Amino acid sequence: MLTEAIGTVTVTAVDARDCANALMRGLPGAVGHVAMNLTTPAALTGLVAVQDKAGNGSDGLTAINLSWTAVTGDADFIAIWRKGFGDYPEYNDGTGVTPVAPVTLGGGWTLVNTIPATSTGYIDEPATRDFWSYAAYVSDECGNTSPVSTITSGTLNYHLGDVVIRQAATTS
Repeated sequence: MLTEAIGTVTVTAVDARDCANALMRGLPGAVGHVAMNLTTPAALTGLVAVQDKAGNGSDGLTAINLSWTAVTGDADFIAIWRKGFGDYPEYNDGTGVTPVAPVTLGGGWTLVNTIPATSTGYIDEPATRDFWSYAAYVSDECGNTSPVSTITSGTLNYHLGDVVIRQAATTS
């Protein structure tokens, strides 16, 4: 099992080529030392999703504002994931399921975006109507990835009340 430490690299042979792919002379050098970072970043905390009810376009969809607590420590980027409940518009009598971990492409989740770890918010605009849940991972420059954040409880990306009231015609 690897642990975080200083590793030693010894070069015993070198094959170097120039731009024309001709072999160039190369000689092994002295022992080098490489820092090995195997520490996973802390999970993103405080993830919240809120429907933006003002300032949206005319397509009937609303943006979803995501926010979280600032990431500290060894972090390079945040990967934001989204999954819908399914069965719009009647969520209660279909096959929709509340999204759960693991948060992966194979689990039906969609990678929305990767953003700098210095960010504390993101605005998402899903293209289809649904009840959206979000989760996120933090990764460092060495490819170490945090555990998944908490999964948000679900946020609509459209206004409720898209209904037409019809009254029966009466005759006298």
